[in-house]
Amino acid sequence: MAAQTNAIAGIASISVDGKKYLLSADCKYSTGTYERESLVGMDQVHGFSAKPHVPFISATLRNVNGLSVDDLAGMENVTVHLDLINKKQVTGRNMWQVGAIEVDAGDGSIGVRFEGYTGSVEEI
Repeated sequence: MAAQTNAIAGIASISVDGKKYLLSADCKYSTGTYERESLVGMDQVHGFSAKPHVPFISATLRNVNGLSVDDLAGMENVTVHLDLINKKQVTGRNMWQVGAIEVDAGDGSIGVRFEGYTGSVEEI
């Protein structure tokens, strides 16, 4: 993918264990770190709690020949890689596919979500 100087969003590509897939839409990721929630008492804000947030990479793929729903559903211990037009590269290691995979026959799309352990998604 040719990097654009001023591009912020738009074009992206995805691969799983080195195999490229057609990326339809909805490409999202989180490096996972922590999720904070404010703790509010009846008198004032007392502070916050923090718990680990699950790192993930999710996307909507195009349902083309050679793409198997069963293969996607069974993926675990895979490396997921995104190349974004803003020159960022996102890599998730030792990830597994979560949730039910549903195919939208109307537009030929399949939503997938990969999750992993704390620190498994890195943004460069």
